[in-house]
Amino acid sequence: MKNTLVERLGRLERSNRHWRACTVGLMLAIGCWLLVSAEKATPPAEIIQAKRIELIGSDGKAAIVMEAQNDANSLTVWGPDHEHAAVLVAQPRRAAVEVSAEAADPGGQIAVTDGKSAADGARSSISLSGGPNGFSLFHLFNGRPASQLSFSKLGGGLELRTPGSKAATRILGSDRGGHVEILNADGQAIWSAPPAK
Repeated sequence: MKNTLVERLGRLERSNRHWRACTVGLMLAIGCWLLVSAEKATPPAEIIQAKRIELIGSDGKAAIVMEAQNDANSLTVWGPDHEHAAVLVAQPRRAAVEVSAEAADPGGQIAVTDGKSAADGARSSISLSGGPNGFSLFHLFNGRPASQLSFSKLGGGLELRTPGSKAATRILGSDRGGHVEILNADGQAIWSAPPAK
């Protein structure tokens, strides 16, 4: 009887160790699965759909607003003062244009393009740039300067250029007086007033 009791106790201890090992192994497997699942980042949505999207700034106010309405679509970027904003609006029956803006430490530039591709061979754009020395309004045709209107501390200037050619008409003004100049297709002055000295 003693042997039977000792055998039973031995079997129970072995069975208890076996179940304890299985339970610990199962708990480790569940813990590893939870860690691996937590580390997998949810992929970002490929498409977000909304009629209005607002990005909120640190002050709790809308800093950037994208909105789609029945009569127009708009993108508004508010400045930190919330009194000035850059706004881009698209409405029905309007020609497609590209608008770009950039700001740098000494100045900035805004450009409007007619929407044609450079491959069409007739891409035209207007660019307004400003810096410490003044402002210039450029007309570019296929990336080449066609005309320019400039304003600086020293005076103003106008240059009308034939696209793809060095021919130009220049009118310059300064505190020393004005100057008018006409250049031929080779870029050589053919007339100027007052005459060049």
